Amino acid sequence: MRLYPLEPTGKLAINISTFSRRLRLGIMAGYLHEEGLKGLIIVTDGTPDDYVVALLSHHLDGEEAYAIAKPRRTRLEALHLIPNYLSRLRGLSKIAVLMDQERDDLEAIYEGVGKILIGCEEDFVKDRLCLYKCLRGKRRFDVILIINGLSDVMSERHTIEDHLLQAANRFLDVDISDVVDSKDFWWNRLRNIHDEVYNRLRTAGREEISRIFPQQFEGLKFLKREMK
Repeated sequence: MRLYPLEPTGKLAINISTFSRRLRLGIMAGYLHEEGLKGLIIVTDGTPDDYVVALLSHHLDGEEAYAIAKPRRTRLEALHLIPNYLSRLRGLSKIAVLMDQERDDLEAIYEGVGKILIGCEEDFVKDRLCLYKCLRGKRRFDVILIINGLSDVMSERHTIEDHLLQAANRFLDVDISDVVDSKDFWWNRLRNIHDEVYNRLRTAGREEISRIFPQQFEGLKFLKREMK
């Protein structure tokens, strides 16, 4: 799948474009009419969340392009911007939102989402993945909430780095049994092997990718799938 940053000169676009060239992912879309974009990926945190979306896009088949945005608002606050994206992208019908769990209980996150997504009902819930069917005026759309984190990684807070530590453990036999904070562990203890982990993820099979990024991979597949 291809990615089309809504802000072509913004930090997100530069990060993904540079990362894609470095790893030869070939996932950047050229110029597109925004009205033709049916799917949007909202990254509510920064890097390496954007790198992970780029890697997963590389593993998802198809040439269809999806918009991607990194708003200034983070986590739940980013959900308040969905009406703005719906107004801008007239053909938009599916929105995937990625956010870190951090130290919050999943129940608290889902409760917070329910207070923001007025007119939306839960259609499917599976641990850290939730699908919402939404109606705003006469506009129907789906929101796919993807919460980053793995229970198998014993971190005090759960973030996208949980998944990268899992990859380092699987591919490079890195011991992650003493992790206290996965974000700190990734950025400090494993800084020298980031590129090796990313390259292993690039060449890994889809089955392995789905094990390391279960909710992200399934959620983005929902973005590509026709839902009724």
